[in-house]
Formats: sequence, C-alpha cells, structure tokens
Amino acid sequence: MTTWDQLLERARRREFRHIIAHHPDRLMRQPRDLEELLQVSDEHQVVLHGEANRRNLSNPDNRFILRIEVAHACRSSDDTSRRLSPR
Repeated sequence: MTTWDQLLERARRREFRHIIAHHPDRLMRQPRDLEELLQVSDEHQVVLHGEANRRNLSNPDNRFILRIEVAHACRSSDDTSRRLSPR
C-alpha cells in the first residue's frame, strides 16, 4: 500500500480531518488522486491546508482551483519526464 493510499485510508477511518501540505502540487500530481481525495472529503469533511491558504474541499470554488493546480502540476511533471527520457 502506498503512502497516498495510507493517507486516504486513515482519512476514511476519521483519524484526522486536516491535511497540511506546503502546496497541493507537493501532495498530488495526478487528477485522479485529487478526485479520490475529494470523494473522501465529501464523506469525512477533510480540510486541506497550504502555506498561503486553506482549502475547504466541499467548496466548489476551492475544488475548481485545486483541479486547475493539480492539472498544471501533472503537465509539469509530464514535461519534465519527457525532457529527461532518453531518445
């Protein structure tokens, strides 16, 4: 089980309600991970805290912004992988 899976499982067991990350793109880089976190948040009211903000994951505006940030992080990660791959 990955660390990400463990985090989600512990949130499902209501071991915590707050996640602290420097920035969402440090926590997740794949849109599917964000969607899974949003689903867990819907069920257990998880709040995501970042360096400069607090994201209530039940707020539609916060969800929209997070989706954009994670999509951007995914693209950046893909670009880096492509540049580093041997041709």
